[in-house]
Amino acid sequence: MAIYVQSRGKNQDQDYRWLRIELADSYPENPNFLMQSIGNLAVKPSDLIESQKFSVILVAHQDKYYLLITGLKAREERADFTGRSVRNSILWICPKDSENIKIRSLLILALQGKLEREIDKIITAAGEYGFEVNYKSLVQLSNSTLNIGNNQNTDLNCKIGKNSELLRQQIALELETNPLPDRNGLLVLVTSIKSASALKKTGVWRGLSNRIKHEEFEEYSSLARGSQQAQKKTIFLGITIAIISIIAIALLIIKLTTPQKLQPEPPPSSPKLEKLTSLDKKSGKLWKKELKSIELLSIYPNQEKTVYFLSPYSLNVKNN
Repeated sequence: MAIYVQSRGKNQDQDYRWLRIELADSYPENPNFLMQSIGNLAVKPSDLIESQKFSVILVAHQDKYYLLITGLKAREERADFTGRSVRNSILWICPKDSENIKIRSLLILALQGKLEREIDKIITAAGEYGFEVNYKSLVQLSNSTLNIGNNQNTDLNCKIGKNSELLRQQIALELETNPLPDRNGLLVLVTSIKSASALKKTGVWRGLSNRIKHEEFEEYSSLARGSQQAQKKTIFLGITIAIISIIAIALLIIKLTTPQKLQPEPPPSSPKLEKLTSLDKKSGKLWKKELKSIELLSIYPNQEKTVYFLSPYSLNVKNN
């Protein structure tokens, strides 16, 4: 499990930064997850929330869960140099199979408002960056599991609603009894900035926003129906490709088995000019004569036209 914590110190030069928390050392490192697109969506996690306000993002991608909690208030004595309250954020990255219950436990604590104080207790105002994280306490918190069940009755319908205490508690109660849906993409989102239409575009399984007014959940789609539609599209595409392939093969067979028509031979070209070159041994002069074919027409009208060709070798070239 990889864990990142964001906070800041009191001094002006100790601004907000992400630290990767490890046993031997904690060092600055910005999580790539924050700036990467979620699945097939052209949206990044950082675009979905206002990080200084309480927000939740849970994403399942390939074989990992990514749980981001932001906007957790720190105690008053950790205020910055202007007196503003410091906000803590934390990101867990862990395998799907082995950490399902742990991620659900952490998510439930966040939705119930119990995670804020636990995170604040493990961060102290000290060190080069103005804050330090107690590794042992953080790991203990990350590995803790609540008394939750796996009834396998997960409601696959996607739902959105107002970011209220009531609906956050409803999601927490749902996660206490049933596992997360087995799919990739955005599973849970709690935000202060997104509209209902924007949440629907993300395909989020459970989405809450301050910009949604209705107090009850609105069901807007079904993951099961969406999966069936995707399967139908795949089958239709496969059938279409098969039909096109059969037609192409049939046309090729017809072309190969059809006898080819013989092309008529082109008429003989007109005789080329024959060149006679001879060397007069006595004078040493080189004579060149070009002889064209001579056509002699019969003077008798009833006879066929006769064509005579004079060979250059039949001529006697003499020296004048």
